[in-house]
Amino acid sequence: MTDVTATLPRPGVPARTRRALALSGLGVTLTVVAVAGLGVGARDVAPGDVVAALLSPDLANPDHLVIRAMRLPAAGGGRSLARRSRWRGC
Repeated sequence: MTDVTATLPRPGVPARTRRALALSGLGVTLTVVAVAGLGVGARDVAPGDVVAALLSPDLANPDHLVIRAMRLPAAGGGRSLARRSRWRGC
């Protein structure tokens, strides 16, 4: 006798939901890796300072200047953000 339940589709999470969860997980992973990559250098910068430098830069903070002026353009993906920051005076 064969098992009929092995050939039937399983009820559960739809494929679209699994795909959305997988892409969300990859996006979060990419963000964490990017923040960690920008924080590592000759002088390590805390992840909170990296996020603060990207979202609301402070000209008085040397870590923000290093991230915005040197590390972000070197990462390649931040070229447009670095150009925009030059226009704003950061």
